[in-house]
Parts: sequence; C-alpha cells; structure tokens
Amino acid sequence: MPSAVRTAFDEDATAERVADHGRWMPVLVPAAERWLDALIVLDRYQEGAALWEPPARELRGLLRQSGAFRDVRLLRLSARPDGSPGLAPHARTPAAQLRPAASAVDPAGRTLTLVLTDGVAPQWRTAGLLGALRAWAGSGPAAVVQMLPEHAWERTALAPRPGRFRSTGPDAPNPRLLYTGYGLRPAPLGPGGIAVPVLAPTPEWLGPWARAVAGRGAFDAAAVLLPRAVPDAVAGPPRHPVGFEDFRARAQPDVFRLAGYLAAAPLNLAVMRTVQSAMLPHSPPSDLAEIVFSGLLHRVPGPSGAAEDDVLGRAYEFAPGVRERLLGTIRRDEADEVVAAVSAYLERHAPAVGARFTAALADPAGPILLPPGARHWAEVRSLVRRRQGLPEPAVREEPAVPDMPEETRAAPPGAAPRPRLRPSGPIDLADHAYHRLVGMAETVRGFGAAGHSRLRGFSRLIAPCAGGSTNLADLLADRVPEWWALGNEPSAQFLNDALPGALTEYLARYGDDAGRAERLLHALAYAEQGDFFTVTELAVAYRAVSGERLTEDDVDWLATREDGLVVRRPEPPDGPGSFRLPHPVLADVLRARDRQPVVHAAIADSLADVTSGVEPGRRWPAGAGYARSHLAAHAAAAGILDSFLRDPGFIAWADPAGLRTAARTQRSLLGDELGETLGATDLGRFDAEDSRARLDVLAVTALQLRHGTLAALCTRGADWRPEWSAPRAGAVSLGSAFLAGEHRLLVGGAGSLTVVAPGTGSPRDMLPVRPGSPTTSMSCIDVGGRPHAVAASDDGTVTVLRLDDGLVRDRWSAGTGRRVTVACTEIGGAPYALLGSADSSLHLWDLTDGEPTRRPLPYARADVFACTTFDGDPHAVVCEGDSVRFWNLAEQGPALRYAHDAEITALTCLDGWGSWDAVLGLANGGVDVTPLSGRRHRSLHSNASGAIRTTAAGRVDDRVYVAAGDSTGLTQVWEVTGLSRPLLSLQLPRPVTALHMDGLRLIMAMDGALIAVELRV
Repeated sequence: MPSAVRTAFDEDATAERVADHGRWMPVLVPAAERWLDALIVLDRYQEGAALWEPPARELRGLLRQSGAFRDVRLLRLSARPDGSPGLAPHARTPAAQLRPAASAVDPAGRTLTLVLTDGVAPQWRTAGLLGALRAWAGSGPAAVVQMLPEHAWERTALAPRPGRFRSTGPDAPNPRLLYTGYGLRPAPLGPGGIAVPVLAPTPEWLGPWARAVAGRGAFDAAAVLLPRAVPDAVAGPPRHPVGFEDFRARAQPDVFRLAGYLAAAPLNLAVMRTVQSAMLPHSPPSDLAEIVFSGLLHRVPGPSGAAEDDVLGRAYEFAPGVRERLLGTIRRDEADEVVAAVSAYLERHAPAVGARFTAALADPAGPILLPPGARHWAEVRSLVRRRQGLPEPAVREEPAVPDMPEETRAAPPGAAPRPRLRPSGPIDLADHAYHRLVGMAETVRGFGAAGHSRLRGFSRLIAPCAGGSTNLADLLADRVPEWWALGNEPSAQFLNDALPGALTEYLARYGDDAGRAERLLHALAYAEQGDFFTVTELAVAYRAVSGERLTEDDVDWLATREDGLVVRRPEPPDGPGSFRLPHPVLADVLRARDRQPVVHAAIADSLADVTSGVEPGRRWPAGAGYARSHLAAHAAAAGILDSFLRDPGFIAWADPAGLRTAARTQRSLLGDELGETLGATDLGRFDAEDSRARLDVLAVTALQLRHGTLAALCTRGADWRPEWSAPRAGAVSLGSAFLAGEHRLLVGGAGSLTVVAPGTGSPRDMLPVRPGSPTTSMSCIDVGGRPHAVAASDDGTVTVLRLDDGLVRDRWSAGTGRRVTVACTEIGGAPYALLGSADSSLHLWDLTDGEPTRRPLPYARADVFACTTFDGDPHAVVCEGDSVRFWNLAEQGPALRYAHDAEITALTCLDGWGSWDAVLGLANGGVDVTPLSGRRHRSLHSNASGAIRTTAAGRVDDRVYVAAGDSTGLTQVWEVTGLSRPLLSLQLPRPVTALHMDGLRLIMAMDGALIAVELRV
C-alpha cells in the first residue's frame, strides 16, 4: 500500500513533466510498503506455556521468512503485580517491568495480532484479559490461535461458538468482520460487540482467515464473542477432579497411550516431553497439554529453596490410584524404554547427581535418607518395578580393590573385542591399566622392580590417552615395559607418541570394517571442542575427510559400537542420535594424518551450505546449533574466516565466544577489529534470532573503539549510520547553546562543562563548574544579551557560567547532598532558573542576583520538570508520580493536571514546534506526547521493556523528532508529526544517561563516552 512517510522517484511522470512543461523537477510518489506488522502474543498465565514456546518461536520465524510483514514481534502475556495483563519480550521479565496490554494497541490499525493460548487460565473469564483481547481486535486484524485440539475447546475458559465470518475489505479490524452464528438460535453478538476468530494452528484453519484478511472473503471458524461492555467476571463451569474411567472415556487413543507411558516416569514438564519424544515422536504438543490440563494430575510440593519460576522442573503426580491403573495398560518392554529415556535425560541434564534414574530406589531399611527432591523419583521407580513383577535389587558390597573390567562374549573373527566399562569411566580405566601392568610385571624381566606406586602412576597416564577404550589401554600398557627395559621412565609424551601406532593396530582388528572405522572416527575428530556431531553434521565432515557420502549402514555401524572409541547420545529418541570421540587426544592423533586446513575449509563450506536454505542469501537463524558454535572455528582453521565476516548476518548469528576466539586467530583488519569488539561487550544476553540488536551493539562498541570498518559493516541496511565517538568525554549530561553564531554541544562531565562541535565531536573549550563533582543537569539562557549556562552538580551546587568567556558569574548551594535539576526561562523579560530535587520544592532563582525571589511552587517531589512557553507565557511542566501539571509561572497560577498509566521518569518540551508540547517517558517503557492546550495525549509505539531514563527532541524543516532511551539500552526515535511507530530502534550495550538531537544527528552519552549517529530517513 502507499506509504504515508516515504516517497519514491516516478521516472515516467518526471519524463512527462519535462516533456510537457519543460520543468526539470522530479515527481515523487508515495513508496509502496507492506501493509501490516505482525504481533504474536504468547499466553503465559498457565504452566503449559512452556509447551507453546517452541511453536511460538517457529511461527515468528515462519512469518518473518514469508516477507509479508514489515515487522514480526513475539511478546509474552502474563500478570502484572496489580493483576492486570502485561506484556514483555522475554519470558523471564519480572512482573514489575511488564508493560500494560494496551501498549500493544496500534492506533494506526496496521498490526495483525495472533494470540497463542490454550485458554485454560481462569483469567480468560475476567475483564482484564477479555478487555485486552477486545482492544487488540478493535484496532486491527486479530485472531486467537488455540493450541489444544478442537474437541477440548469447549472445556476451556475461552469456549468459542462456531459460525461464519465475512470480511468487508482488506486489513479490516475485527469490528468490521461480519459474524453469523450456526444453529437454529445462534447467540446474538449485540451492538458494539466484536467476534474474534478462534483458529487451530493448521493450514486448514489459518489459510481461509489469512485470505479474508488480505481481501474480501468468507470463512468458517469458531468465535469468542466480546460484548461492548466486558463484564468483570464470566462464570464458568465448575472443574472437578478427573478419574481414570472419565479420562479413558473422553481421551483420544494417542493421548491415552501417552498417559500410560507417563505413568512409568516421575513427572515434570521436561521429563514428560522427553517421554513423549521417545515413545510417540509424531504426536503433537497438544496431546501432552490435554493430559496436563485434564484434571488427572496435581502439583507435588517441591523442596524448600526450589525456584518458583522453573516451570519445566515442577513435579506432578497422578490422582490416587490412576498411576497404577495406567501402568497396567502398557507392556513391560515399553516401561523399560520409558525408564531408559528418563535415565538418558538425567545423565545429560543433571550430571552432578552421578547416578541414573534406574539407580534411585526407595528402600525404607536403607542407610541413606533421600532428599525431598529425590524421593518422588525413587518412589515412582519402585512402583514401576513392583508392577512389572521385579524384585527390589539387593544391596551388595563393593570390593576394596576394583576388579578388572569384564570382557564380553567372544567376538566374531576379525572383529574388535567389546569391553564393558563401569560408569565411572577414567577411574576404572586407570585401574584396568594398573592390573594389566601388574600382570606383565611378573613376566617381563626388570619391570617388576618398578613398584606398585610407580605402576599406579603409569596407569594414570595411560587412562586419558586411551580415550575410553580398554583395548587401547591394553595396547599402550604393552609398550610401557619395552620402554622401561631401555632404561627410560614412561611419560605422558611417550604415551602420546605411542598412541598413533596403538590406534593403527587397534583399527586393524576390525578386519573388513577397518577402513570404514578409520574414516568415521576421522570425521568425528573434526567435531570442535569434543562436541557431539548429529548425523547431518557428521555427513558433512565425513564427505570432507573421505570424499564419500555417509550411508545408513555407516550410521548403524556407529550406533552399535560398544568398544569405547565412540560416545553416542540417543537424541532424538526416534533416530540414531549424535556421536563424538571420548577424548581430544584421539582427535589430535586422527587429524594429524591429513592436511587439516583443506578439511576445515570443506567442513566450513558444507556447514554454510546446509545453513543457507533457499537462495538468495543465507538464512543463518535456521542453522543448526553446532554450526552456530563452531563454523567460525572451522573457517578460521582453514584461513577463510574473512569471507564469512563480510556477511553481517553471520556475525550476528554465530556464537559470540567461538567467533571471538576464531577472529583473534586471523591476521586481518576485520578479524582484529571483531575480536577486540567482541571482547569489549556481552552479546550473549541478546537472543541470537534478534540479529539487529546484536549488530547494533557491535556497531556502537566498534564506534567507541574507533573500528570504522566493522561499524560500517554492522550498520549495512540499518536505519542509522555511525558518525563519531569521543570515548573519554566523561559525559554525564548534555545541552546546547549558540556561541558566535554557531550551534555548540555542551557536555557536562566531572567538574566541568566542555564545549563540543556536534558535527565532529571535537572539544573546543572546557569551562570549570565544580571540581570533582559531576555535572548532572544544565540549562542555557541569555543574561544581559550574553549566553549563560546554569549547571547543577550532584552535590547540590549550582554554577552560573558565561559561555563566551568562561567566567563564573555566580555559585550557590541549592541543598547539601541533593541531586538538583535545573531549567531556565524568562519571566517578564528577566532570566530565571527553576531549581528542584527529589526531596525539595521547586524554587525560582533570579539569575541577575542569584537569590530566590518567588515563593516555592507547591510540589513535594520535583526532580522531573522542564520549562516552556505556551500562549506567550512561561510555563513549568512538573511531573509527580504518574501525573503531569502545567503551571503558569507568570501568573503563579493554577495548573492543569493529566494522569498517565505509569510513573513519569523523563521529560522533554518541544518549545512550540507543534501542537504537541511535552514528551513524557514512563517507567513501563511507554512514551506519551501531551499537549499544553488540554487536548488528549497520545502514546507513541514503544518497543522498550525498561523504564525510560532520558528523552530529547530535534527539528528538521517542519518535522519534529523525539528520542528516548530506556534502562536496558534501547534508544528509539519517532517523528512526532508522522506515524507513532519508531523510525529507529537502536540497541546499545548499556543504557544512556543523556540524549541530544542535532537535526537528524543523535548524540548519546553512555558510560562517560559520547556517541553520534545519523538517522537514515
């Protein structure tokens, strides 16, 4: 659709104008732009939200890849401290920092809202959530995406009614959707009511609705009917506990089977998802959600000190008697599969426990008292064994000296033996090597004189080199007596040198499979930092080292190895899993056999191709986790990292720690700049999918470090470009003044004001204020026809400076230890300064004699205020809590008062640049523009999740721009006379303390440094 703010050059119309009128003037027409933004709201009122987080992220990625929307955002919906609904971009945002639900309402009506929910929270029957849903649906297209299966919808708090919708035009808000209910007596919608479609997350439901949003059309769907006046609470049917028979009667077959499998495991959401993936890999998350919300489960109190926000770790239990009956519906081998899956999960996610789920058994006569968090797990395992008819395992005493690892049954001719190791791994491997050495000491002349303590030392050297294999330990132990017989003391270096020969001898035992074994182990050796290779990643490395394709037989061969040279992680449960070598020593030996840079280059290119997706351009966010962590390392080892670093998408997507290490190995300008920049900032706190935020942080940090090449690369395609930085400016506050006919920037630092050229950042003069005390606030005014600055320090000192010669005209104390704010104005042609702090009233000071001449303004708290002129009279704009007052300073009289929905934390006045006069920053991240004339204020569309700390305003021709910075480091810029959506959302490494706008140049003070960027509008 035609843009309201951007224009495009019309070549044909310009040519016709030149031909017809001879005027060489370009014809500009509104540029075409996408219709809508997309907002995904994920309901987090209930614990099942953990199940819907992955689908919500997938939907966000799908909408972004479609290219149909200008912007796609994902916000989480949960309760604020006062019980009202709030929104946040991150799942773990504290409740006190949630923005009100109304902040997501787009006044322009160009936001499509999808609410992902299971509808089971009772709050969906209250005015808070229903009112929020009505507000979103009233301002643009909106729909509820119901994650539960359709047959369960009627039991939720958002029980919909079936009907038919008809769209009256493209981009229509829900009030313009015509709804007709089904049935002989459909429920009336009522005047002013809104019908919100309820859709399942499938193409059959979403497709017709999307076509109706794009144009005229009709579709069938369920609907939530919202009357004009949403009642405080809507009564719902009472919920009763569900028994086994009730559940079996209404559950779908797959849901009932899943419940049976869950009965064989201790229950929390993480374990339940593991069991579902292992036993029913093709079942959707809604099957598990149906069990969780069926009434069949109840919460089990956790141990004291357990994290309340650990949703995945909260324990559940079936209703009394249900677990036993469900266990009777599954076979013994199926129960064993469940136990194995849970044990594997625990080994991966709780390594400090040191024991598997199969080792946790409740024994009332046992000597160990299980902690509260482990009793539930042990009781469930004991119940499963009893239902299987298995006896409880007897307690056996371990021998004082561990035995040698047992060898398995005789292997086929030509095959390597398959040893069994105890769970403790390296410790038992050292014991095995020790027993091997002791056995040889009796037969090898002179070796027995080594002594047991020395043999123990040799065995501890052998264990890490053997890499988990008793066979390799045997081969290395066999070489120790030979070395000893030559009069040499075996060492780690000797064993490392002996390992290649031992490995070659060991691989030869595979007979016909020796070549396959070497190629597969060789490929695994290129897993960076001993990480696991999935089958896809292994195929990439296998082709790079051997030039051959990985086959299913190769994968099956790896999956069945039990000889200690391959570690397998059975994930996903329905596939072969992932693989790695047990020790980096083996990887070093295997990689030493070829030209490593060539192999690393082949792996890097192949990983990039797998990540690329559909051309044109690489879609880095779709890449696998291994590629994100280690592609840079492979590229650096191959010497081709710079070819990837030229793509800013790769820089934003790659793992910061791995990329930093890789970049430092490159001898190139870009690699050096990136390595130093990554070391100076923390990208890990930003989501890898939010590439723009990561690139903004890198660009600003690079600008501070004077790394222009990297800063320009990271801002390619951004809404801003870097200009200059002053890393050691000591900036705390910012102001401006005209000196000698030129605009100058004033920078308040530690004990001084610095005059700076805004175009270059070069300091022109330094004026003394208060030695050792930061200048926290300043304001400029003409006194006697000469420019002056009134500067307040954080100790309460106020200094009046004459800017053209640096003379200190006056200095006084406005209150010891107070952080003073200052704003200047003229009353009757005379200069005055308005002073105040958080714990004192506002006072007017006459700048001609430095004395307060008016009685204090009646405000107990006055640290957020400003001065402006309205209708020819000077006014003070004073903020108290969530209210703002306009006070006529000339008449000392009455103030207009306006209330806002959050505490006001920052203020800027536009000084008559338009009808909107005061810009207010709020503690909830909102930004409101309020007129002094008494007209209704409006809210700008803010993406901030933290409190607004500072604001600024600027003007270019007839356009007014406003900037705001929040406590998370997000700085935004809007055109006040245009749309309410920000023109710029710039993520900084840290919050700004002050902002200043010089035309389209935005100057920011952050950690004492000055940073200047230019908007691209």
